[in-house]
Amino acid sequence: MRRVKKTVKRLTVTSYKKHVWKFFSMAIRLRDADNTGFCQCISSGSRHYYIKDNMQAGHFLLSRMYPNTRWNFKNVSAQSAYANGTLAGDQYRHGINLNAKYGYDICSELFTLGEQPLKENMQYLDEVKAEAIQIILENAKRKNLWDWKLLFTKKELKEMGL
Repeated sequence: MRRVKKTVKRLTVTSYKKHVWKFFSMAIRLRDADNTGFCQCISSGSRHYYIKDNMQAGHFLLSRMYPNTRWNFKNVSAQSAYANGTLAGDQYRHGINLNAKYGYDICSELFTLGEQPLKENMQYLDEVKAEAIQIILENAKRKNLWDWKLLFTKKELKEMGL
């Protein structure tokens, strides 16, 4: 009888990015939510509940053009699906409101950062994930919002220490 060798599937940086994005996106939406769980779209000002399909984490600078800003918490804000998808991020309004939120030079700083090279590796993504988990837990506790846990698997919740 022949024994079949089991191979362990290695996690690639690309697949790990998808995993980390789930935590990062939730951190952004939870950070930008008020105490009732509603986020205001950075572009349009419309309000939507933070875990519904109408609210997404939208980039000011597109990550495919400026990969070094993909995981920057100041580059990403709660944004309606309409503004993020149909209006392709509505970058002009997004930028105006980012400057109002963080200070006049934030858009310039993000462009400068975006032009620098980045080597995304597992260690860097682990750091981003750890920071996102910290933001999720701090905001969930402070705002008493816990329904986001339904979107995560038991394994992911265990990674968060829950």
